[in-house]
Parts: sequence; structure tokens; C-alpha cells
Amino acid sequence: MLTIVTLAEAASIAAALSTDAFTAGIAFGGGKIAIRLKSILIISIVCSAVLGLAMLAGKIAAPLLPGWVATAAAFAILFILGAMKLLDGLVRSIILKHSGIDKEIKFTAVNLKFLVKIYADPAAVDIDDSREISGMETAALAISLSIDGIAAGFGTALLDVNAVLVVIASLLFNMAALLLGRIVGAKAANLAPGLVSWVCGGILILMAVSKLI
Repeated sequence: MLTIVTLAEAASIAAALSTDAFTAGIAFGGGKIAIRLKSILIISIVCSAVLGLAMLAGKIAAPLLPGWVATAAAFAILFILGAMKLLDGLVRSIILKHSGIDKEIKFTAVNLKFLVKIYADPAAVDIDDSREISGMETAALAISLSIDGIAAGFGTALLDVNAVLVVIASLLFNMAALLLGRIVGAKAANLAPGLVSWVCGGILILMAVSKLI
């Protein structure tokens, strides 16, 4: 049975995981990079599908683990991910400093360094400087934005959450985050994405701690 708590929990997880999409939207808006609705839909579906598969894996693993182990693992995963989000600005700056990737890189959708660079600087996905996200660039961006969902999905699934609701909420939140982020970025390109990451990190850490109480 759905309750306000269940809905709020699903919305909180989806909102926390959609902050990277919002940050990407801001980068596109600030850089005047166009992203079609079709690309937004594809990115949101991929992110939600990866999250759903991770949660499925967590649901399968949960019964095989002692209760305290599942709780401890879920706490550790969410807490570490939340802490990384709190330090997001530092993490991104380190990646950018040591990535050694520039606009001359040969584009491949499976280039791990390229995906990591996109995580640190979403606008870098526009590798051909066309000011529009192409099909292959959409795929790379979708993979990059879904990385957090693997850990968070597995971790939250070890706890008793409604996976279907979380996946549906993720689809909606990611679409809204990309659209809203681009609008905000176009009007305020200097908006500090760090604040968004702090909110995300706080949500994940609070969720981790709440499950221990």
C-alpha cells in the first residue's frame, strides 16, 4: 500500500540522483548547447533503467545477506556516495586537472576517460562543437549520468524501498532536471552547481543515517 512516507522516500532518492542531470542542464544552458526532447527522454530512460537494474540486483542480494550486513552495506554505500557529493566540486576539479582530455580526443562512446570527463564537465560532451547534442553524444552523456545510480540503486534496494516507484520518479525527475537546468543555465550561467551537489549529498547521508535509527 502506498503511503506518504513511501512516496516521499521514492521522490527523495530520485531527486538526489537527478542533481547531475540538473548540473548538466545548467552547463548546456550556459554554453548555449541545444539538447532535443528526444535526447532528454533517452537519457532519462537510460538513467532510470540502470537504476532499476541496480535495485533489482540489490533486491536479489538482500535475502542472501544477514539483516545487519545488508543494513551496514546500504549505510556505507549511501553515506560514501553522499560524502562524495558533498565534496563534488573538489572531485570534479581533480578529474578535470588530471584527465588530460581536450577537444582533440577521438570520440568513442565506450571511452572511459571521456565518460569521466563528462561527469566533471558535462559541456565537454559536445565534442564536435556543434552546439547541439548528437546521438552518440547523447549515449555517452546518458552513461555518465547513470553512474551514480548503480551504487545508489543497489544500496537503497538493500533497504525496504519501493523500487518501481523510485524508477518512475527517477524518469520524471531526470527529464525535469535537464529541462529546468538548461533554462536556469541560460539565465544564470554562473550559478554554482556545488550547492546542488551539497543538497544531493545531504539527502543521501540523511537517508543512510535514518535507516540506522
